[in-house]
Amino acid sequence: MVNGGFGLVRVSRRHWRFMRVNVDGRFSRLWLLTVALAVVSLTSLACTPEPDGAIVFANHCASCHLDPLFPRAPPLDMMQGWRPELIVMTLTTGLMQEQGQLLTSPEQRSVADFISIGIVQDAE
Repeated sequence: MVNGGFGLVRVSRRHWRFMRVNVDGRFSRLWLLTVALAVVSLTSLACTPEPDGAIVFANHCASCHLDPLFPRAPPLDMMQGWRPELIVMTLTTGLMQEQGQLLTSPEQRSVADFISIGIVQDAE
């Protein structure tokens, strides 16, 4: 008699080896599948490209910020030089909060970086 994990079962040694290989094989395949899925998931996350700020701006912002007939939105050349943190804050908690909700955090950061091109960081 051999304890198969579910109670005592009478099997021959030859059958027990065969059963053990199948059980171990199932667990090994399940473990291997889990590891493979984790690797694929992490790889796809690592390979996700950063959003292009120019494309985000063109798709979500340009219709107002590049339109001279829309005076409430500051034009792009006026916003250049603003700190990216200020632009992100405006998109998340400021006047542009409604529009900012349409963007993911990486998109907000990339468009902020695009808008603030030319800013010189203090070297202090």
